[in-house]
Amino acid sequence: MFLGRLKSLMHRLTDSTVFADVFAPVERALTRVRTASAIGRTLNMADFIALGVLRHLQGMTTLREQVQALWHPEANAEARLPLARSTWSDALASSARGAVLEGVVAALVEDAKQILPDRLAGIPGLGTRPVRATDGTYFLESAHYRRRTPAEGGQDNPKGHAALPFFNLRLGMVEAVHIETRSRHEVRMLRDYDQQPQALTRARRALAV
Repeated sequence: MFLGRLKSLMHRLTDSTVFADVFAPVERALTRVRTASAIGRTLNMADFIALGVLRHLQGMTTLREQVQALWHPEANAEARLPLARSTWSDALASSARGAVLEGVVAALVEDAKQILPDRLAGIPGLGTRPVRATDGTYFLESAHYRRRTPAEGGQDNPKGHAALPFFNLRLGMVEAVHIETRSRHEVRMLRDYDQQPQALTRARRALAV
């Protein structure tokens, strides 16, 4: 019953709608990423990303009403679908989903390079050097779990979940996002990200803002 309702929802969202056209590049990118057909027990990768994209388009902190309606249709139901939290950041704690999303973003960036104009072309002395900007931001905790800060014996960030996006200023799009749910300063987050082998901060001759 639950999966049937989910499929019905995704059909309404993507059957001959503007949202389907917006999401089409992501679906094309997914076909170029090697992955198992079913990473999650409930949401497949396409639906998982689609709901994340929809969340941002709606400008909501979470898909609270939608998630509650899907996962908790009956207040006293014994069975619960295996989705521990509803926030985008915690869902990406899955190494499998995270790896697929990284591949999708890389494919979208390559497509963008073929389509979008270089916004910094013609600036004297800049040449083809990468130019990126980053800044930390915070968004609210999960709709299902009360925050536990260090003062309360937990590790959750008192400000919310921290996101450190990296914007490609030539293309005008995000190339990567480093997410942290613990209470850590942005500078420490940046240092953690820089330790990753594929970190954009390791690009040679890049300009960082």
